[in-house]
Amino acid sequence: MIKTRKLLIIFITWIFIFSGLTTCSVADTNDNYYSFESDMDGWDIDSTDTELGDGEIDWHINRSTERATDGDYSLEFFLANWNGAGKIWIEKEFELNPNTQYEIVISYNFATSDYGIWNLFQIIAGVSTKNPETMDDLSFQDDTGHHQGEEDYIWLNKSYKIYFKTNDDGLAYVAIGVWGTWDYPRTYFIDEVKINITNKPIPILSVTIKDGICFNKVISNVENMGDAVANNVTLSLSVVYGFQNHREEYDFEFDVLEPSIVSKSFIIKRLHGFGKITVTAKVYADYVKTVETSASGWIIGRVIILI
Repeated sequence: MIKTRKLLIIFITWIFIFSGLTTCSVADTNDNYYSFESDMDGWDIDSTDTELGDGEIDWHINRSTERATDGDYSLEFFLANWNGAGKIWIEKEFELNPNTQYEIVISYNFATSDYGIWNLFQIIAGVSTKNPETMDDLSFQDDTGHHQGEEDYIWLNKSYKIYFKTNDDGLAYVAIGVWGTWDYPRTYFIDEVKINITNKPIPILSVTIKDGICFNKVISNVENMGDAVANNVTLSLSVVYGFQNHREEYDFEFDVLEPSIVSKSFIIKRLHGFGKITVTAKVYADYVKTVETSASGWIIGRVIILI
């Protein structure tokens, strides 16, 4: 009986340890490399807006030996963009921690023969919280030109840094491809795809405009609701007021805003007039999406009423 009890304890302990190993959280840094030498390396192929009349424009994404920067194979992207709207891409799902902020760097080698400034396509490179199926799920970057004045294929290094927060399911979908913005067939090649994923908290900014009744001025504040310091913060305030739509604009700059901190009040003074008033506040910072808000109301002499 004692021996059986010992074996049971060992067995339960082993299950506990094993379960802990299999459900551990994602590492803080995750480096991934793909050169497509033997297969698609787990990437799927997708497209949208490829309809033309009752059919579809010709397109494909295939492994190719025509040119490569690592080994013998790369991915060939062909799009006969006769409808002027086709978008083709590869996509891959990554399982990360739920509700967590990440810095994701997408980099790869890109071969293009687009040498001018006209008729260029657009790069698709981004991360989304759901499997991308439509244009709204994709992120668009720079154009496909190499800008070197010759119609030969030239390899370019593309790199895009994206700040991203997962949802409850912890999934991130990376998409890489091209958007045909001109009615013309084009072929591109992609090789040595690198996806670097780092758990990296980012600042989350909000901006407010004081409502109610103020005398002779408007007031705005910025708050950092994220888990990281916001650097190089700029608050742009614009006020349009009076029957003649008089406009005043000011930029307020400060180096840092710590997490969970509300900035000092930024004020535009000496406002007077009669009529409607609209105040717009925009806040910018390094690696932070621009945040904007507005308030409107009335100005009666020096009394300002914002709703």
